[in-house]
Amino acid sequence: MATMMNRVFNRVRRAPRMALRLWFAVVLIVVGGGVSRSARGDEDDWQLSARGGLASVVVEGRDPFGVRIGVDGQYGIDDAWAVKLMTSASQHGVSPVPAKALPGGDLYSYSLFGGFSYTMDVLRLLPSFDLGVGILGVTGAVAKPHRAIGLQAAVGADYLIGPRWSVGGVAEYVYAPFDLISNALNGNAVPKSFALSARVSWIIH
Repeated sequence: MATMMNRVFNRVRRAPRMALRLWFAVVLIVVGGGVSRSARGDEDDWQLSARGGLASVVVEGRDPFGVRIGVDGQYGIDDAWAVKLMTSASQHGVSPVPAKALPGGDLYSYSLFGGFSYTMDVLRLLPSFDLGVGILGVTGAVAKPHRAIGLQAAVGADYLIGPRWSVGGVAEYVYAPFDLISNALNGNAVPKSFALSARVSWIIH
């Protein structure tokens, strides 16, 4: 009888500890589930992003730096994949090159790409990878305006600051391989650009 009473007493004594552990487990599950749910882009969610930063564009043998701004929009296919539309423009100052008949002043780069985005969910940190195809163009202080079909690849990371807002950065590379033949005949470099930008995003559930 004494042994049985000791067992009951020990179980009763451990009950608050077990309840406390269970309560902590439930809280972690609820909080973790809530963060994960709000962090990833769910199916049918829209997301709008504005970004700004520095960019380099390579055209006609010159590669000036400048300021780039852009606006992106995406629609969630599921928790990880989204269809994305990306547009941007940049301004670059260049000096004249009389030997190559290249004017000085400002040249302007613009791009419009459509593609897919893959986003991972690491609590509130959202790494993303984008691939797209579209148009890369350069005008302004160039020997002639350039426009070519280009490929875009981007790697970014965003931090969720609320259910609808995130801030982060993205590195973007654009390459125009389908303009390779015409530029090779002219002796110029293949048009391409690289940009490093900060961005803010608004998620529409």
